[in-house]
Amino acid sequence: MKRGERKKRRALSAFQHAVARTPGIAEVFQAGLGALIEADRNRVSCQDTRELTGSVHLDEALAESVAHRDKPRWDYGIGHRERVFWVEVHPASSHHVDSIIKKYEWLRSWLGEEAPNLDALPCDFVWLAAGAVSLPPGDRRRRLLAEKSIKFAGSHLRLDRPPEK
Repeated sequence: MKRGERKKRRALSAFQHAVARTPGIAEVFQAGLGALIEADRNRVSCQDTRELTGSVHLDEALAESVAHRDKPRWDYGIGHRERVFWVEVHPASSHHVDSIIKKYEWLRSWLGEEAPNLDALPCDFVWLAAGAVSLPPGDRRRRLLAEKSIKFAGSHLRLDRPPEK
């Protein structure tokens, strides 16, 4: 490095900083979509991958925790720009809505009690279909999801164009 040049350091994103301050998941942070298993990674995209601020596989990270191993855990946290997408990849039919709501309630509790730095970030809760979708747009079960602010993405999530409902 020449005299007077500064080494460029990339500042931690708000998401990465919040993950680093969260016991139980601090060590599982991955750049980009690296924390997602390959099949799930293929269901998520964004136009500019430089806007990804990292990811965590929440379900896997907390699977051995005595407090959480028997709980209905949410799958992933994905940082994009200044927002967190909490993504659950799960079969998508009206029969699975109750399961998704239980996982969401667990996540909200975990964020409030154990991850206040993550809870403070703007976020979306997204259900991403694993396989075929059997959840019609007008289905009353979809309204239950909307009441909880859970957005249904179908079989693919574009982080730069998240689902409205």
